[in-house]
Amino acid sequence: MPNLSNSVESIDLLALLQKHRWALIVCIGTGLIISLLLMQLIPKQFKSKVVMSIQPGYFQNPLAIGMDTHEVMELKNQRELILKRALSNEFIEELGLKYSFSSSKVDRNSGEGYEKIRRKFEIFFLNSMTFQVSFIANSPEVAHQVLQDTSQRVLSYLQESRRNSILSTQKAIQDDLDAMGPIRDRTQDHDSKKSQDEASAELGDPDTYRKELLQIDSKIEFLRSVYATSHPELKQLQNRQRELKSWIHASEAALSDLPRKKLTHTNSNIYEDLLRKWHYLNVTLALENQKEHPQILMIEAPALYQTPIWPKFDSISLWCLGGGLGAFLVWVLFAEWLEFRKNPK
Repeated sequence: MPNLSNSVESIDLLALLQKHRWALIVCIGTGLIISLLLMQLIPKQFKSKVVMSIQPGYFQNPLAIGMDTHEVMELKNQRELILKRALSNEFIEELGLKYSFSSSKVDRNSGEGYEKIRRKFEIFFLNSMTFQVSFIANSPEVAHQVLQDTSQRVLSYLQESRRNSILSTQKAIQDDLDAMGPIRDRTQDHDSKKSQDEASAELGDPDTYRKELLQIDSKIEFLRSVYATSHPELKQLQNRQRELKSWIHASEAALSDLPRKKLTHTNSNIYEDLLRKWHYLNVTLALENQKEHPQILMIEAPALYQTPIWPKFDSISLWCLGGGLGAFLVWVLFAEWLEFRKNPK
């Protein structure tokens, strides 16, 4: 029986590579040249990113801290909703016009322009509170500037939404205070031209004026931290403050010998509690106006990255070298087949 091992000829790979060494050099060299050309021809893509965090306290009412309970997924959904509202179509269109991302008015009206710009954004959550926003552009400066505009937009939207929420709560308390003890502005009778002391004596209980004076004092204290002293609303409140003090003085003098009507003990406690809450919300609003918001954290500010995310030379060169080796393998098989056809054994 013949020995099969003698009938099978071993392939000498080193000899085969030596034989087709020039083809190997040409294929690898061509792959490198193609990779270099692709690096020059393919448009470069640059990415900038910002990392922010919205604390759970952001969603809590200032008057009910520690009482609100939210599930982790519920808070995450609220954060996602806030981000979508912050990156509205109006803001996307502003970016498109500012950086010439979309020059077609028809595309913007049909919604296609918005989606083209939105696809340049990457938004994903690192955990339940922290999220990352990235933007991809053909220029590192553009990517960086867009992320700066976006981060400022998100921050301002978050602060404005929080402020509006507190203001709505404060307005509800103000409505209750007005319902419990409304103070109507009274003017002097121009026909009879009564004196201020006479009009004040007719106004009634000075305790009512004291309650309004407390509210006016709180408003003035808050507005002084926000506006200049010449602001019209501040001046109007100061005039009202002086008027109330004058009325209180005149009313006390006129009613010193008359029994005063007072609020019941229960209503007085409720009123004082509401007034404390109203004043506390003023303090909260002053804190919300600070530059560093305690509930909104900028973990990583936008940075300027000069290295493109695409194309990368290592990725392109690997693909091109792989293609060159594949072409070399095809060449060797084809050359050996031709040689076998010419000199069959």
